Amino acid sequence: MVTSPRLPNFNHLYYFHIVASEGSLAKAASRLRVTQPTISTQIRQLEDSVGHRLFERSGRGMKLTAKGEYVVEHTSLMFRTSQRMIQGLQPKNAPEPRSLAIGVASSVANTMAARTFVPLLSSSVLLQIKHGDQDYLMRELLSRDIDIMIGDRAPVGGRERRLLVEEIARPQFVAIAPKALAQRVKMFPNDLARIPLVLYPPTSRYRWEIERYLTDHGVEPTVAGETEDVGIMLACVQAGACGAILPGVHIDAMRGRWRPVILGSPSIDAPVFAYHQKSDAGDLIRRTIETLKVAQVTKSGHR
Repeated sequence: MVTSPRLPNFNHLYYFHIVASEGSLAKAASRLRVTQPTISTQIRQLEDSVGHRLFERSGRGMKLTAKGEYVVEHTSLMFRTSQRMIQGLQPKNAPEPRSLAIGVASSVANTMAARTFVPLLSSSVLLQIKHGDQDYLMRELLSRDIDIMIGDRAPVGGRERRLLVEEIARPQFVAIAPKALAQRVKMFPNDLARIPLVLYPPTSRYRWEIERYLTDHGVEPTVAGETEDVGIMLACVQAGACGAILPGVHIDAMRGRWRPVILGSPSIDAPVFAYHQKSDAGDLIRRTIETLKVAQVTKSGHR
């Protein structure tokens, strides 16, 4: 007779999941309204039950081990599914409390206008938007901790094959400069070498694409600074210190008297994708992605 493996205590799993989400015992204890020793006991009992250490304790908090990462992928799915189960049991004629979690990769956050997400606000759907590294958000999506991820890399390989991927935008980039520096740029893009530029950092895909464009046109840029923060780029340009190459949506969104001189529109291949689970392609997710597409089409260009 084959005996089934003993299931872990669900209360232990929940405490583990909250600590993994919060990153520290103190934050988890505050959220759960229990003492830290209580949580420590629950986690120790779970570790004894599964036969593996799930956390590395350190002065900075609670760091998941490799086995802990494995367990949290499953607990994320468990508790998200439980939430959806409760939502699905609500009476059909009652207002259905629903949530929609969207992860926006840090690498694309600055290419999207903030107002892109405004049409998604609804009295019946709680919109949750989080930012982070694309690889981290991909794990969140695969574990169903978020419903949609927005990023700049098309998925490749094993775990991501169960995802649907749709291109939602191709941001149009512009080269800008303060008036005094713009006077040096008689011919675009060749004369960009004549002014200092603030660019995305070397780790950014946009930097690769911008440098490819400049190299193709024989331009060796003078890099005055590097940042992913478009606000800092614009502040440097406004101060008259340099030019910049950035998404045109941010120029459109500017208000007030000061506007930079638009030198030209470099051809930067930087598509933005929306990813979601194939099995979760419900009406809400489909409508959300279509709304994002429309928002990007109407707001991605510059005037």
